[in-house]
Amino acid sequence: MAKKPSTKKPKAAKSGGWFKRILRFVGKTILGLFLFSILMVIVYRFVPVPITILQLTRCVEQVQEGKPLKLKKDWESLENISNKLQLAVVCAEDQKFLNHYGFDVEA
Repeated sequence: MAKKPSTKKPKAAKSGGWFKRILRFVGKTILGLFLFSILMVIVYRFVPVPITILQLTRCVEQVQEGKPLKLKKDWESLENISNKLQLAVVCAEDQKFLNHYGFDVEA
């Protein structure tokens, strides 16, 4: 009995297969981090941040100094904070904020 001819097409050689995979992985990682940051901005718009980097730094300093670990935070709603203090906090991070209103083209 004769063998039937194979109907499967031979696989074409992948051109730059590993490079494309790495590039695709890097692209997906960057896109994922971007989407995650957008999601966190949306979530923390309505939910208070559980802990900040400064609070973590203070906790690490306490542990390194052998002090008992103590994390103290008192959340205040934005309505309870004066407008001038809100601007002062923002200006502590970005001294030109009152001049460019959030978008610094010189930076």
